[in-house]
Amino acid sequence: MKKLLILTGFLIFSFALKAQQTGQDRTNPGDFTGAYKFQSAPFDRIVISYENGVFTADAEGVGKGEITPTRVADEFSEANYQALLKFVREPSGKVVRLVVSVNGDSFEGVKESASLDEYAGKYSLEGSSEVSEVTITLQGGSLNIETSIGGSGLMATDVKDSFQMTAATGGIVFKRDNNGKITGIEIDYSGNTYKGTRK
Repeated sequence: MKKLLILTGFLIFSFALKAQQTGQDRTNPGDFTGAYKFQSAPFDRIVISYENGVFTADAEGVGKGEITPTRVADEFSEANYQALLKFVREPSGKVVRLVVSVNGDSFEGVKESASLDEYAGKYSLEGSSEVSEVTITLQGGSLNIETSIGGSGLMATDVKDSFQMTAATGGIVFKRDNNGKITGIEIDYSGNTYKGTRK
């Protein structure tokens, strides 16, 4: 009977752990990436980025390090400073805050909201024999690129106006004029660079 109880407890724990890890794996990296503004903290801003399957946190004036997910949903750890980063969601599921715990202190930052609407539109593309036009759309708070040969989601990087493709190897940089208005696009795809003009 005792062995049965131990076995049952182990199976329940294993199932719960697997479900928790699976939930973490299914989380969109774009949920966390972006800049978070802090007050009364050793840093004014933390930028979370994601590249090649790795998350990094760059605390301005302090340093940059890799963060890894823990077994708790929306929680990451940073080994260099022994810090714990907890992302906080609003009822809709959108990440809006970041709580950083280090050396017994906790600091809370608010995610900076960027207006993604300004990127949406059609762009004529030069230098590609397959694609002459790309369309940038905003759906559910996320940017996407659509072309005649396929599409991909776009995830913001820690560089202004720069996005990484989530379903392909490549990135996009939006170009602005002297007034700050977006007038063009530059796509890095499969080792080639294509430039486009906003229609």
